[in-house]
Amino acid sequence: MQRIRFCTFLGIFVVTCLSGLICECHADVALKVTAEANAIAAGPVEFQVHEDIEAPEGFVLMHGDETIPAQWIDQTSRRAAFILPAGIAKGESATFILRSAPNRKVDAQGVVMTTENPTGAVTAIVRGQPVLSYWTATRMPPESIPAVFQRSGHIHPLYTPG
Repeated sequence: MQRIRFCTFLGIFVVTCLSGLICECHADVALKVTAEANAIAAGPVEFQVHEDIEAPEGFVLMHGDETIPAQWIDQTSRRAAFILPAGIAKGESATFILRSAPNRKVDAQGVVMTTENPTGAVTAIVRGQPVLSYWTATRMPPESIPAVFQRSGHIHPLYTPG
């Protein structure tokens, strides 16, 4: 996940971010993402929300006529995220207007969440049902199988609907 830092409303601030990103925030609560060193692929972007911004239900980002949903990752640490809809070429930028979404309807049954257990599995859960487990730790095979077949970094199990 790409991380950018959200700035205050007072004037224009530029903050150097991970992956060579630059974030500019203006008095009109704009979030500008610039691909300085490398192009940025479409995908999740994490940003820090200034403490003066209240949006308990989450946010939307406006990009032209497009409305992009954003959500809290953790309200205590003021981290939020959105999906960058299209890549940004090196040297180019995209500006998003951040707005709270007080009337945003969230389908609690459609929420995707993950859990991590001490055995090294990260489990994705959709609508209350496990979808897959991704194993980050090395798993040994059963005793009857040689240890050369140990593995990590794999998905198992992968569940089907129904």
